[in-house]
Amino acid sequence: MSPEFWSANTQKLRRIPLSFEIPKGLNCVPRRLTLPPMRHEKTLLIRPEFLNHGGTLFGGYMMQWADDMAYNAASLAFPSASFVTKLFGQFDFKSPVRGGDIIKIYSEVESCGTTSCRIALWAINARTEAEVFRTFAVMVNVRDGKKVPLTEQP
Repeated sequence: MSPEFWSANTQKLRRIPLSFEIPKGLNCVPRRLTLPPMRHEKTLLIRPEFLNHGGTLFGGYMMQWADDMAYNAASLAFPSASFVTKLFGQFDFKSPVRGGDIIKIYSEVESCGTTSCRIALWAINARTEAEVFRTFAVMVNVRDGKKVPLTEQP
């Protein structure tokens, strides 16, 4: 039997099959798990305390918010996992963020391995629709300081 998840699409719930089969007797996640897309969004007003001497956003705040969003996406996809950030891709800020701007940060699980998942992250200026950055993060499931499979329970 193929695994499935429930989607609250429009006004009624419907079943949507996942794109993999779990062989009998297998107790872990297949090497390449394809999850249904779950996009997460955070909307932020850029206040004066987030600005540098040039009147633009300190990059560290955006990086912190991106890390929060990566954790949220991974943890909501795998609720029993305990994630830590392993690495981030390059942060290339493509457009400035100024005081009073409203920024939307998005995250989505892109792919999964045995103990980790890769999260796509990007941000846009909600008023101008300019892309602010696009990167990825790798989040690893750990217990007692060691990597553990995503399906392994404590």
